[in-house]
Amino acid sequence: MTVRALPHVVLVGFLFGSGMVATRLGLRVFSAMTFNWLVLTLASIAYIGTLAVLKRWPRGKDIWRHASIWGILGAALPMSLFAKSLHYQSSGLAAMMIALAPAITCIMAYYVLPEERLTAAKISGVTLALLGALVLAANGETGLSDPPEGIRAGLALSFLGVLFGSSSDVYARRFMQDFDLLGSAGIRTFAATAVLTPVVIFGSSSNFEAVVTPSHLALVYTALVIFAGTLMTFNIIRRFGATIMAMAGFIIPLAALLLGVLMLNETVTPVMALGILMIFSGLFLVVRKPR
Repeated sequence: MTVRALPHVVLVGFLFGSGMVATRLGLRVFSAMTFNWLVLTLASIAYIGTLAVLKRWPRGKDIWRHASIWGILGAALPMSLFAKSLHYQSSGLAAMMIALAPAITCIMAYYVLPEERLTAAKISGVTLALLGALVLAANGETGLSDPPEGIRAGLALSFLGVLFGSSSDVYARRFMQDFDLLGSAGIRTFAATAVLTPVVIFGSSSNFEAVVTPSHLALVYTALVIFAGTLMTFNIIRRFGATIMAMAGFIIPLAALLLGVLMLNETVTPVMALGILMIFSGLFLVVRKPR
C-alpha cells in the first residue's frame, strides 16, 4: 500500500465500519430490505441534488451501463446480504468477514487485471485468512450475548456479500477508470435503489409508525456513509487499484468491533480473537511488499 493511499483507506474503512453498527441499530425497527432501500433512497436524493447544483448530470450509454452493473454487484446485493446477516450475528463479526475482501479481491484481480500479480506469499495469506473465517464458522461465533437460531447463516450471508463486493471493485477498476467520479457514484446508487424498490414494495414490511429517534439517526447516518463512502471508494479504485481499496477490510472490522462494544453491548470472545488474528496475519502476507 502506498503512503498516499493510506489516509483514504483508513477513512473509508472507518466510515463503512461505523455504518455497519448504525445498520444493526436501524434493524431494531426496520426490516433489512426496507432499511437498505431507505438508506439508498436518501443517498440518491443527495446525489441528485449535488448533480443538479453542479450541473454535471452524467451522459453516455457506457457510464450508465457500467455504473449500473457496479451498483447492483457492489451495493444492492452486498448491502442486502450484510443487513440480513446482522439478524444472526454482531456488526463486529459481520465486519470481520469483510476482512476477507483483500484476499478474495487479489485472486479475482490476478485473472482480470493485468497489473495485479499472485505470488506465493499472497496464496499463503489467502489460505490463512480463509482458515480464520472457518474457525469462526466452525465454532458458531456470533458476538451477541443472546445468539439467535441459524447463526451460521449469518456467516454464509456475509461471505456472499464479500464475494459480490470484491467482484464489483475489480469490475470498476477494469471498465470504469476514465469515468466521472460523481456521475459514476450517483448512477451506482440509483441502480441499487431501483433494484431494491420492487422487493420492498411487494415483499417487505416495517412498522414506520413505530420508528424512534435513534433509528432515524441511524438511517440518516448510514445514508451519509453511502454517499461519501461511494465517492471515496471509486476514487481509491481509480487512483490506486481494486486490491488497495480492499485493504479497507483491515479497518472496517476494527471500527465495527470497537463501536459495537461501546454502543450496542456486543462481545468479543477468545475464539473471535483467534479468528481475527488468523485473518489479519493472512492479510499481512497478502499486502506486504517482497524484498
